[in-house]
Amino acid sequence: MISSRSVAVRRLTAAALVSLLAVPTLAATKPAVPVKKPAPAAAPAPAAGDPVNGQKRFKAICESCHFSLKGATLNDLRTKIGPNLWGVVGRKAGTGPSFRYSQAMKTSGVTWTPAVMKPYLMNPLKTLPNVRMAFKGLSTTKDADDIIAYLATQK
Repeated sequence: MISSRSVAVRRLTAAALVSLLAVPTLAATKPAVPVKKPAPAAAPAPAAGDPVNGQKRFKAICESCHFSLKGATLNDLRTKIGPNLWGVVGRKAGTGPSFRYSQAMKTSGVTWTPAVMKPYLMNPLKTLPNVRMAFKGLSTTKDADDIIAYLATQK
């Protein structure tokens, strides 16, 4: 049971807070100094390639090891030796669900933006040494641009 004294104290405290909020402060009387807002974080540059051709090239080149499937199950993941690439653009390297990434990939500090993905797809082992992707790289920059454009649509 709440005593009448504690109710009175609560009312007094509430009234004191309201009066403090109503009193203009010294800061409120000073002229406002414009505050420089920080620039918004740069969004990743959009992929420059053709996503329709990228899907075809992905199926021809990448799909033997990877797939891009929303909501993949653990059973789906066991059918490929590489990770699911659904949502890879913009994701931190080595963090995709249900895949055992190499230590080199997990500690790379890379975020998969189109600008980072392109050199990796052209020569994975040179770009990120000691990763497990046993692929020599794409032969054309057009293939890289198109595959990245396709993967950017997989969100």
